[in-house]
Amino acid sequence: MEDFYKSWHGTISDGDVKDDFAWACCDSYNPKAKIGQFKITIFQKVEKFWQRLDINNSVRGYSRIEVITALKNVGFTDIYIYDKEGDVVNSECDFHVIFLGSKQSK
Repeated sequence: MEDFYKSWHGTISDGDVKDDFAWACCDSYNPKAKIGQFKITIFQKVEKFWQRLDINNSVRGYSRIEVITALKNVGFTDIYIYDKEGDVVNSECDFHVIFLGSKQSK
């Protein structure tokens, strides 16, 4: 959800370091464009040398009403929203949610 991405400020948000492997994730979000990026940098030791891999992923933030409207526009009805634990969410939960609806097949 869009509110989750608004907490991304271009800083390292996660990572880990091992003897032969290290990674870090940096998240950023542009609220005007509603576009976010999470960049993952991985270092892996292969024989005597370290190899680097950079992965850039773009995401788009949507409000709850935008998702519900889009689902209704393509024929979904009886739309429910759950949190990651499977509980029905209230209006304050706008981070990680799951939308469930039904659609009649033709």
